[in-house]
Amino acid sequence: MLERVKTKLTQKIKALLRMDKNMTYSERMGRVEDVILELGLLKCAQTVIGNPERGVKGISGGERKRLAFASEVSSFINLQLNLFHQQIIRCVIFRF
Repeated sequence: MLERVKTKLTQKIKALLRMDKNMTYSERMGRVEDVILELGLLKCAQTVIGNPERGVKGISGGERKRLAFASEVSSFINLQLNLFHQQIIRCVIFRF
């Protein structure tokens, strides 16, 4: 992840590069919005990622983990974040 790029922009770039090319731009951005909302990244969407090792302040460690997970999840085409998936995601994220 780039330390001076904002969280939402990171997700948009990854969506444009990794998602199915048959999806429209609006579908891709919709997927990004859904994943950001579902993983609780809305409050840090306009925050730079940062790098604590270099002294660049940014998102918290938990937000960083959720962002990394979101980067992978958002590229799945058929993913439906229903209640069951939300519970699994929360279990995986908050156990670390």
